[in-house]
Order: sequence, then structure tokens, then C-alpha cells
Amino acid sequence: MAKLYTKTTWTDEVLAGNERFHIKADDGTPIESNVQIELATAVAQAGTAVDAEKMNNIENGIDGIDTLVDSINGKVTNLQLGWIALPPCTYVSATSFTLEGDWTAMLRFGAKWKGTNTTLKFGYVLSSSYSSGTGLTTVNLVANASYALASAAISGAYVSYANPPDFPKALTFTPAPLGLTTPTIAGAFCSFSVQNGLVSCWGRLDITSWAGQTGYIRWTLPLNIMTEIDDYIVGMASYYRQGGSTEDGSKLAKVSGNQILMFNDAGSDNVLWEASARVILSWMAVYPGA
Repeated sequence: MAKLYTKTTWTDEVLAGNERFHIKADDGTPIESNVQIELATAVAQAGTAVDAEKMNNIENGIDGIDTLVDSINGKVTNLQLGWIALPPCTYVSATSFTLEGDWTAMLRFGAKWKGTNTTLKFGYVLSSSYSSGTGLTTVNLVANASYALASAAISGAYVSYANPPDFPKALTFTPAPLGLTTPTIAGAFCSFSVQNGLVSCWGRLDITSWAGQTGYIRWTLPLNIMTEIDDYIVGMASYYRQGGSTEDGSKLAKVSGNQILMFNDAGSDNVLWEASARVILSWMAVYPGA
């Protein structure tokens, strides 16, 4: 709902000289010209003068109430969608901001966040911490390629643990291979979502060449896995490899920290990188995030 009231700016009338009047008959014939008129009756109670200052004070009050009502309507609309309004936020970095007061109980891992920052931005809360010295809560968001914060004002901020319909179904992250020397990436994407602390992610990584390799086939994910189940199998990964001795196919995938690895079906080891002309990796994984 938009604002309803249009404010008027009042100005005082300024005469070119002393106040004088012309007294005319009904037909416009002058009776007296350039005369002064005085009130003959005594004033029992002086009234309040009507001037621009007082009228503008009224205008500002009405306009302020109209702005407040508009703001409340916006908050009510967002509350109906599952959003809770936050105090004004201040930009710190592409993935962090501050706000006054201790909001650590509300802004916990996995909470959904949105705010206007040049454009409407969305994100998941990674962590938050409060400083009694500054009276500020610092909030860190999960890095995502879809809605990085800009060095600009943040307004209209909200948090949600529900499923608000305007929150994106998934955010994006740019994965990177690990263990390769100077890799050439033809394409890299990863979509992810967080619900009740559970991370769902899927993506594809196309590596056309590299100068050398070491260790297991592995690449980065947007979030760490919960330490209690680190290095557990949480999904599937497939690869197409031009050259090399390992056949193409699908493997079990496990997550360690924020890295996903391909698990060898035949044993307890992970699949190693090999010299190859090209590798295309794709995956799906679901795991408790941290």
C-alpha cells in the first residue's frame, strides 16, 4: 500500500506595503480607497495566529503519520509472508552487515534474510556475533553468486525461518576444483538451498585442461558439513573423463569440511586425479550444514 497523503508546503503572504483596503459598493463603485480597518470589539481571548510555520507543522505531522502507516502496512504484508522486520542494517562487506542490538538469538545459521541494497537481495545467515562494546550484532551471510551485497545503504531488512514465497528456491555458488595446477574452467555452477539446517546442493564443473594434479578428485561447496558427520557419504557424483585410466561413471560422494570427494566403489579410498584432456563433474548432495 502506497502513501495516501500529498503534503502541501505553506508560505506566508508578503505585502508590498502597509495593509490597506478599498471599500466598494456591490456594483464595484468605490466608496473609500486605501483605508485601514480596525476591530472595534474588545478581544476577550486572543486566538492563535495562522501562519506558514504552524500550517507546515500540521502538514509534517499528517505526512509523518501517513509514512508510518505505509511502513506498518509493509511490515504487516511481509509478516503475512513469514518475514520479521529487522532494524536498519549497515553494510560491512559483500557477505556481512551490522545492526544495533543483540540479534544473535534470531539471526542463527540457516535463517533466511532479505533487504534492499541497490536492489532486493536475499541470503542465508552463516553466523552472527554481538559486541557489548559497540552494541552491534555482526551478521555473516553464506557467500552466494546471486546476491552479493554492494557497498551501499541497506533498508527494509527482514529475517525468516519459514518458507516465504518470495525467497528464491535456490541460490548459486561458484565451485572450484582442488588439487589441480592452473586449471582452465569452461563452466562452473552450483545451486543450493538451506532448510532447517539441511543443505541441498547440485551442480556441474567442466575442466578442460590443467598443468598438473595431486590427491583426490575434489571441489568446493558453499557450506561446511557438520563436524559430527564429517567425511560421510551424502550423495552421488558422476564424471566424464577424456583420457586417463579410470572409466566414466557415477560414484558415491562424501563431504569433508566444505569439499566434496568421489568415493571409490571398490574400496575405502577416494578417486584420484589423473592427467586427462578434460573432466566434467556433476553431483547432488544433501547434508547437515555448519
